[in-house]
Amino acid sequence: MKDKSKKTVLIIDDSRAVTETLSAIFTMKGYEVISARNGVEGVEFAKRHKPNLILLDLMLPKLSGFDVCKIIRSDNSIWKTPIVVISTLGGDPEKVDRAKSMGVDHFISKPYDIEKIVEESLKFIR
Repeated sequence: MKDKSKKTVLIIDDSRAVTETLSAIFTMKGYEVISARNGVEGVEFAKRHKPNLILLDLMLPKLSGFDVCKIIRSDNSIWKTPIVVISTLGGDPEKVDRAKSMGVDHFISKPYDIEKIVEESLKFIR
């Protein structure tokens, strides 16, 4: 059951290492963390848990991060949730522009510094 006093971070990434590392850091900082391994699960968890922040990879199984973003931004119950993308596609300006045009709040390229992700992400948490 969700602790209403804690803010929730949803991590949607198919990399177990990324998910576990980010989960540990956000948990130590006092956030509740939920993680999804694919886009379909990510959308489902976003709708069910209404997180305060979503960390989203673009290259996901079942449903791409672009599609996840599109669905979230079109859902009245979660459309304002900040989305921070963490992706290897950061070197492709076209992909970054596409993500931002779909409503992504911030884009961080992989490989990345974990502390930078946490620091940058916390600026967007509601």
